[in-house]
Amino acid sequence: MRCSSELTRRTFLALSVAAGSKPLGAASTNEPDAREFLEMPNESRMRMQWSIFGPAWTVEECERELKLMAAAHIGGVLICPTYPIALDDPAHGIHNQRYLSAEFLDVLHSVLAIAKKLGLTVDMVLGTGWPYGGPSVSVADSAQTLRRKTAPVTSASPVALPEIDKDGKILAVFHVDEHGYSRLTLEAGGASLTPPGGGDVHFYYSCPTRMQVKRASLGAEGLVLDHYNAGALERFLAAVGDKLLDAGPGHGIRSIFCDSLEVYSANWTAEFPRIFERKRGYDMVAHLPALFDHKHADSRDLRCDYWRTLSEQASEAFVQPLADWAHRKGVTAQVESYGVPPVSLASYRAVDVPTGEHYEWKEFNTSRWASSGAHLAGKRTVLAEAWTWLGNPNRFGDTLEQLKLCSDLHFLSGINALYGVVYPYSPAAAGSPGWVTYFGPQMNHCSPFWPYAPLFADYVNRASYILQQGKPVADIAVYLAAEDVMAEAQVRELLFNWAVRDRLSSNGTPPEFGLANALHYESNVVKTIITNGYSFDGVDTFAFAGMQVENGRLRSGDGEYSVLVLPHLTGIDVDSLLKIKAFVDQGGIVIATERLPQTAYGMRDREKNRGEVVRLVRELFGVVPEAPALHSHRCGNGVAIFSRDEQTSFLNALRWHLPDIAFREASPQVGFVHRRTADRDYYFLANTSENPQHLDATFRVEAKQPELWDLKTGTVEPMIAFEHTKAGTRVAVTLGPFESRVIAFAENGRSPVAVDTNLDLEATREGWTTRVFENRDYYIQRPRGREEITVSGIPSPIPVTARWRLRFDDSSVPEIGLDELKSWTELSNARFFSGRGIYEADFSFGMKLGPDVGVVLDLGEVRETAELWLNGRKAGVAWMRPYRFDVTHQIQAGANRLRIDITNLLINRVLGNGPIDYSAVYERYGQRFPPGEEWQKVRDPFPSGLLGPVGLFFYKVLRGGRAGGREKGRRAPGQTLS
Repeated sequence: MRCSSELTRRTFLALSVAAGSKPLGAASTNEPDAREFLEMPNESRMRMQWSIFGPAWTVEECERELKLMAAAHIGGVLICPTYPIALDDPAHGIHNQRYLSAEFLDVLHSVLAIAKKLGLTVDMVLGTGWPYGGPSVSVADSAQTLRRKTAPVTSASPVALPEIDKDGKILAVFHVDEHGYSRLTLEAGGASLTPPGGGDVHFYYSCPTRMQVKRASLGAEGLVLDHYNAGALERFLAAVGDKLLDAGPGHGIRSIFCDSLEVYSANWTAEFPRIFERKRGYDMVAHLPALFDHKHADSRDLRCDYWRTLSEQASEAFVQPLADWAHRKGVTAQVESYGVPPVSLASYRAVDVPTGEHYEWKEFNTSRWASSGAHLAGKRTVLAEAWTWLGNPNRFGDTLEQLKLCSDLHFLSGINALYGVVYPYSPAAAGSPGWVTYFGPQMNHCSPFWPYAPLFADYVNRASYILQQGKPVADIAVYLAAEDVMAEAQVRELLFNWAVRDRLSSNGTPPEFGLANALHYESNVVKTIITNGYSFDGVDTFAFAGMQVENGRLRSGDGEYSVLVLPHLTGIDVDSLLKIKAFVDQGGIVIATERLPQTAYGMRDREKNRGEVVRLVRELFGVVPEAPALHSHRCGNGVAIFSRDEQTSFLNALRWHLPDIAFREASPQVGFVHRRTADRDYYFLANTSENPQHLDATFRVEAKQPELWDLKTGTVEPMIAFEHTKAGTRVAVTLGPFESRVIAFAENGRSPVAVDTNLDLEATREGWTTRVFENRDYYIQRPRGREEITVSGIPSPIPVTARWRLRFDDSSVPEIGLDELKSWTELSNARFFSGRGIYEADFSFGMKLGPDVGVVLDLGEVRETAELWLNGRKAGVAWMRPYRFDVTHQIQAGANRLRIDITNLLINRVLGNGPIDYSAVYERYGQRFPPGEEWQKVRDPFPSGLLGPVGLFFYKVLRGGRAGGREKGRRAPGQTLS
């Protein structure tokens, strides 16, 4: 039973001394430091996405909110200017400034100065809303699309040219019938043409998409940029980026940010025919009918060439020059390099901070996309736009526990730094809920749980700190089905990363957001790998081209892989297969699941390449019999394995390589991340379920000694129950509901007190101590013998039955007396209350505690945070399960006075207030954002308050020395403790 407690600096230092005389991290200046882990350096702290509405910001309000965030242990902000949410109101100080106006830049200048004074970093979205674009973007520089119009031919008579966008251009005209297609000549200035009789005439043309910037600020409205045109980007940066970065003091803005690429239907640029011919070696315009007709024999090859070229062009004309411009300006570039255009994993080579977003942890989500790209490119920091639409469609119903769980899902996907979504700029005069974004979660000073946000931030910051140390350890590379995806994609657009994810998904296409969805949807390939002791990165054909084969390993950046998985591939590039063959010849392991690749895509040298794929696959895998679920074939010094499934047989195939963690019994609810420094191996383990998970695990770290780095308290303690085996170091650990832990392994010369035990032993100067809550038998398996301990005499739990006095921090809600605990939603005056409720009760405690007996107060069910005082002395705060407090030093014999402060969620007030009326804003500025759906889809307020049952639970403290020493405070082994 783990309880909430407070940790002082003095306690921490004492515990650090107890952990050993050698300071942690002393062996290397690059090693993590225990004091840094406690206090958290700014570079490891989470940031908040700061949505600035209008922009209608003032220096005074910005300073207030920045101070609030600094006090909450947040390290900085990402400024996101966005849509107006209120009309100008001089009486209340509301004035919507035009984006990039002098007054806007003046406020920005002041914000940068304030942030610097507070020790906060400032990053900045270029432009407003997304994607990049705005009033400076001309039609010629705007996003373009390739389209087709068709006209039937009934006789040999003229066919009029179709009406297209006034800024469009007809690229080619074809006559198509059952015999095939032929290109027709279009005379300059002509209004029609005369095709042969029968069939259809197909007109292929390009035109602007006319897409407007989404969620634009006042004065930032306009067309979206052509992301395949480096010249267009250069002109946009001159018009927008230069003004932003030149407005502030030197180095005031740390980094520029580019949101996910959502340039819908953008599949063309004016120079694309020339670019395509240079890259692919033939004229694609001559084959346009095959590009649009998915049944045509050339379609898959042509489409693969088409999307490959667009992907390369987007990287070369947008991602790379954007980063180059940022570097010339002295800042770094953070890019969510996925979406439309279909940029590849290789594009992250140009990005300083690869950034992801989604959190469906058993899928190949965009966070995994970003972390894979980062590892392959050798980037230390991998960022996520965290928690987006966690409670979709509810923006106001997310708990700190759920935010913690979602953060863990990002971490398990390879992320090691978070931007919290979202902190809405909201003037104090706006009250609560104040100004809110149309998406969630909302996390700012209007949130009832905001006073406890520092505790949550501390957890995230410490996890980020550990996960940024050293280098990632992953043995497996998964070769993503990029070629199949490009060959199968429709012409209109390719959401590349999502299409790759969906090909791996096993129980349906995941909805884009939502915590429940993230926990439900999964890929068998991903799940089998990550819940059975292995780690992996994804690699696509673009990134694979940059990998090196060295001594039976595939290497790129920080990635070094001994196993390559080919999941259900139909097509694969010949160059990739040649590299795979060399990898296996040198000792590597390749595993193909469900089917073997059988073709290569692309028009050029098509038959030759298809033949090479067949030959190389045969050399690698041999002749695969139809019956066995698993087939292995030695090839050179390595092995190629075919698995007919992506679960049991696939796991057996993986077992050809020693897992990073060998679980005695793996849990599908537990994931891990492994980072390695010169002196230590750090394992982050997270339980994603509400049920405890008991793990018996052998870590592949040779004869190293484990340490527990506590992410909530910042303490570092040695673990004293472990065993060295031939496979590594064995540790048994229990993860509570949604609990996560960091276990580090170092060569510090400590020997175990026990190699196995059913006690939770903690180190002391003299030996060990533990708390036991049940009267039963326990054991300690020493390296040279087993000790049996029978514990009795622990008092039975005592329910706390009392007359509760409940008052609220809103004077309009009257105080009430409760004989039985119930939800605030059952109280007529508090049904829609959001905020803090104060419970007070008196109870009698007639027991005198012995010197080795302690007591825990268990609150049962709490909705949602609890802060507890007993007899005027604070016992702690609990913001996630379990809601238990050690009150041994607060409780007294006789009368006791209990106070419990409970805070709930903002959703109840929002529902009580009713829909927010944005009609005047829409009338003035247009409907730039949706109003929200809570009032239609969230029917009832959420249960709130202290629900109980409340009870006292007792434990006994056991103490002992190391093996061979005298046990203190206990009888001889095998005898009863009572």
